[in-house]
Amino acid sequence: MAEREFMTTDLSDAHADLRYLAPNYQDFGGKLRFHGPAKTLLTFEDNTKLRAAVEQAGNGQVLVVDGGGSMNCALFGGNLAKLAAQNGWAGIIIHGCVRDRAELAAQAVGIKALASHPKKSEKRDLGSYDVSLNFSGVTIHPGNWIYADEDGVIVSDRELVDCFRQPTHIFGNGLKFFDHIADNDYSISPTVCPASPTEASISPPK
Repeated sequence: MAEREFMTTDLSDAHADLRYLAPNYQDFGGKLRFHGPAKTLLTFEDNTKLRAAVEQAGNGQVLVVDGGGSMNCALFGGNLAKLAAQNGWAGIIIHGCVRDRAELAAQAVGIKALASHPKKSEKRDLGSYDVSLNFSGVTIHPGNWIYADEDGVIVSDRELVDCFRQPTHIFGNGLKFFDHIADNDYSISPTVCPASPTEASISPPK
C-alpha cells in the first residue's frame, strides 16, 4: 500500500485545537514530511541520552528534544541521524543545534532544528525522558502527535487522520493527485480534507 500523505496546511484548515511551533526551525533531514507520537527529552548541551534514544527502536515516533535553545554546540549529527533512520524513528525535532548537514540530508529521517553548529556537545549523561516540554511557544506532552513538513510543525493532543490522502494516480498522464493540484492550482471542493482524491470534486484553475 502506498504511503499516506498529509499537508500541515490541510490539518490547520480542518482543526481549530492545534498548537504550532514558532516558525524558526530549519529542515536538515532527508525527509521533509514526517509525523508520529512524541517521545520527549529534556537536556542541555549534553547529547548522551539523545544517542541512547536513537539507539533504540523508534517505532515511528518523533523524538522531541528541548535543548534549551542553546547556540553553543550541536546535540545531533551524522552518526545519530544514521542510527535514527536505521531504527525506525519518523523524525527528530531539536530546540537547539545540529551538525554534519550533508550527512543529515542523506538519511531517510525528518530532522528539524534551530541552526547548525560545528562544535559537539558534552557527554555527562544528563537529561530526562518522557517529561512535558515547553519551548517555542507550545507545550508538548509525551504521546502528543507531531505533524511536520516544509510549512512548519503542528502539535495535536490526538492522532489526526481525516486530512490524509492516498497518493493515487487519478489522471491519465500518471501525475499524482498532489502533483496535479500543485502544478495547476486546481481547487478541491466541497469536502475539507477528503479521505481520498476520488471523494473530492476537482475544479480547474480559472
